[in-house]
Amino acid sequence: MRKKSAKKSKSMKDKPAAGRTWPRMPDGAVRGTLLGLMWIAGLGGLGFGAVYGYPELRSYAASKLSVEAIEIRLPPLPAWLEVLDTGEQTGRTVEFVNGVKARIIEEISTAARARLGRDPLVRGDLIATRESLMATGWFQSVDSIRRDQPGLVVIEATFVQPFTMVRDAQGSHLVDEQGRLLPLHYPAKSRLARLPVITGVRFARPSQPGMKWEGKDVAAALRLVSFLERPDDRGARPWLSQIVEVDASEYNRTEALWLTTNKGARLLWGRPPGEERGIEVPATTKFAYLEQLHRDYGRVDRDLRELDLVTDRVYAR
Repeated sequence: MRKKSAKKSKSMKDKPAAGRTWPRMPDGAVRGTLLGLMWIAGLGGLGFGAVYGYPELRSYAASKLSVEAIEIRLPPLPAWLEVLDTGEQTGRTVEFVNGVKARIIEEISTAARARLGRDPLVRGDLIATRESLMATGWFQSVDSIRRDQPGLVVIEATFVQPFTMVRDAQGSHLVDEQGRLLPLHYPAKSRLARLPVITGVRFARPSQPGMKWEGKDVAAALRLVSFLERPDDRGARPWLSQIVEVDASEYNRTEALWLTTNKGARLLWGRPPGEERGIEVPATTKFAYLEQLHRDYGRVDRDLRELDLVTDRVYAR
């Protein structure tokens, strides 16, 4: 009986007494804990706002701007604009080139704004803007379009590279090496640097920039210009500036191309490089003829009216 009583007494001793309280935290510790929790909540709110709220604020700010007020920052204009020869006096050429630059900037900016919405969060607007810029014919590629600020759009792109010009009754028109039309036309006497202009082509120029100029005569003339222009072990070719035209007017009938000099002389070149047949000498031999003529006479035309470069000797026609 005593054992049971002792066991019961021990059990009652371990049980907490009624009304017993746990130790209280000091008031300062409570306040510190609450302040810490408030700081954590505040920082979390700032982080949430930065991630989710800032773009919305930018969107709201941009929505208050008109599309016309958005600044379009373009890549630098291509250097080839500076080497244009309009056939006019220097002052008039500079004036013309400056006017062309202003028109290019206005044309591209207008194309960008036409598809650019005011909300920077709408990705579809940027995609549509890229398509609009490519349709101008001024760019080989549009690499990125981004909004750096609500009122600023930065465009990173690569301008097309012209190769030469094709001349028709309406003027001189830039084309690339594949014969695709660029969206820029010049006065009839214009040249690009020292490269000859292609004349006498059969078909009218393409209706839109970026389209290829049709005709085997254009393709043949482009191959000849490329052969004359390409830098390689054939030398510097100081005489190339004397050749102002590649005349393709007879190509569709005889497959012959003519070179016209800056004194109006005509040099019969024959078929385009790589397509020679029969007794016609290769293009490298004709090139050597031009080198020799310039070395001996200072001019590739010898100050004559017509020369024939087709066979194994050069003779006046």
